[in-house]
Amino acid sequence: MTGFQGGQMKSLCDLCVVVPSDNMQIIEDLHLSIAHSVFRVLRHEIQAMDHSRATIALAQPVSGHAPSCLPGLAAQ
Repeated sequence: MTGFQGGQMKSLCDLCVVVPSDNMQIIEDLHLSIAHSVFRVLRHEIQAMDHSRATIALAQPVSGHAPSCLPGLAAQ
């Protein structure tokens, strides 16, 4: 995503979303709205996937490994 007329980034991207404005505040606001919309669509698509396989895979811990973010838990 870019603003103004796209600048150098426009030619470097396969898909470049340009907010054609000379006002940086408007460009930033629209970038935030566009990113929010894209993330909502992605979240909807992920939630629409078959969660039963993902739940089974996530529920089975890898032997000998504990999450590094939970130092109080020992791997069993």
